[in-house]
Amino acid sequence: MNSLHQPLYVALSLVSALAGSWTALDLFGRIQGNIGRARSAWLIAASIALGLSIWVADFEALLGAHTGSRGRYDPALVALSLAVAVGGSGLAFFLSAQRRVEWGLSIFAGAVLGVAVCMTHFVALAAMRAAPIVGLEPLWLALSLSVAVLSAELSWS
Repeated sequence: MNSLHQPLYVALSLVSALAGSWTALDLFGRIQGNIGRARSAWLIAASIALGLSIWVADFEALLGAHTGSRGRYDPALVALSLAVAVGGSGLAFFLSAQRRVEWGLSIFAGAVLGVAVCMTHFVALAAMRAAPIVGLEPLWLALSLSVAVLSAELSWS
């Protein structure tokens, strides 16, 4: 799909991702020293904050893409993309919140988050109902997955 991105939407997407990630990590830091329901509440809050920031940043970038035709989105797939972002963030935070996190578990948590970011984007692309046909190139898919996982790993460590 050939498209142009408006720089304002790209910048807004970046700001949303950074602010949401910072907020989520701050909430996640509050898990320490809490037990029971309080610990679970902070974990859920962090998961929702990170998942929403991933989802919002992705849709802001998609809304900034001009494909040459008016588009709509399938509401069920939009909801699924949000569920993937929040669920993947929740699983990554849950794995990282274990009392004893070894390096292998930390790497797995980063991979989970990276895959969730990638899957959120591709489900959002599938939700697009526009005249141009959106196709996926296997090489670009593999590259984007690698970038998402590597970015998550670097930020997770």
